[in-house]
Amino acid sequence: KSYYNKAFEAASNTEQKAKCMYMLAKCERNEYYNQNIYSRPDQWENQEKAAQFISWNTFKRLKNEFSDTKYYREVINECGYFKRFVNGRN
Repeated sequence: KSYYNKAFEAASNTEQKAKCMYMLAKCERNEYYNQNIYSRPDQWENQEKAAQFISWNTFKRLKNEFSDTKYYREVINECGYFKRFVNGRN
């Protein structure tokens, strides 16, 4: 996560910044799941229920600050979570 933050600060254009922001979003999501679902054996039985959608702060930044980038459109096509966020189904 710290390397993606450093890369974001060093990025020279919005496409690079958008890529860094998406990678930070993946880190944010994985941290949540590791801390709240996968580390708790009682959650394995109800993963569908426990793995509810969350509007990650980095998703909000990606949408608000980088929606004019080509990479933003790629993320919508590649990431169901982000597509759901953008379409307001959270």
